[in-house]
Amino acid sequence: MASFDKLTNEFEKYLGPSRAPGALVEGAILIARQEYPRLLAGPFQKELDQLALDLGDRMASGFSAQEKIQALNRYFFEDLGFRGNRENYDEPANSYWPDVMERRMGIPVSLAAVYLEVGWRLGFPLEGVNFPGHFLVGWSGSPASYIDVFAGGRILGQADLRDLTRRFVGEGQALKPEVHLKKAGTADILHRMLSNLKAIHAQAGRLERAILCADWMRLIKPEDWGSLRDRGLFLASLDRLQEAEGALAAYLEAAPRAPDYSQVWQALCLIRIRGPLHWN
Repeated sequence: MASFDKLTNEFEKYLGPSRAPGALVEGAILIARQEYPRLLAGPFQKELDQLALDLGDRMASGFSAQEKIQALNRYFFEDLGFRGNRENYDEPANSYWPDVMERRMGIPVSLAAVYLEVGWRLGFPLEGVNFPGHFLVGWSGSPASYIDVFAGGRILGQADLRDLTRRFVGEGQALKPEVHLKKAGTADILHRMLSNLKAIHAQAGRLERAILCADWMRLIKPEDWGSLRDRGLFLASLDRLQEAEGALAAYLEAAPRAPDYSQVWQALCLIRIRGPLHWN
């Protein structure tokens, strides 16, 4: 992973206290630089500025909250042509900012990031919503609304939110707003982007890239013990047994009540059988 060391240092610096509040584009571009190393955030910032200016020119003063959402939806989904990529949901390109902007396609969290950036430039009270399995956008003004950008900007009522809960949380599960409708700040959005990429890379056998995503997730949230566990399992698959043992042992120590504790313990035992108990 030496080739990513410099980029990781940049990402860690970006996450530091000097980061500008809400600097979502910069973080998303750093993630995209895992795939496209020469990217710069500036051109994408200018593009978003122009999109917001174009939309602002189409809006009349005194628009209600509902009219503002409708105007943003018409512009974003009809005029610009953004849509959810249902046909190839697991393509990595759905999570990389330049691909989403060029192809006008993405998954819920990547579409939401662009949608938020355009709306924020116009002062809209939009926020990310970390719904399990299906990222949403919230309108925090009055009246509050929830928007499904993957479904063309559909405004969700309580029945729709309950349906999503059954679909993504589980049959028989009740909607719990304090759990399922948590606000997602910039760090949460980037963490979710990386989580999607980690799963995509792992499924495709790109384990070095999956490890990179797991490491960045823990830079954002140091107590993301699940990513520490995943790192250990990925390392074991790459026969990097000493590193794998360290990661899994640290996971078991940090999360002694984890529901997968026994399975991870078994994996750790197998690693110790495959290699020396005391590494050089």
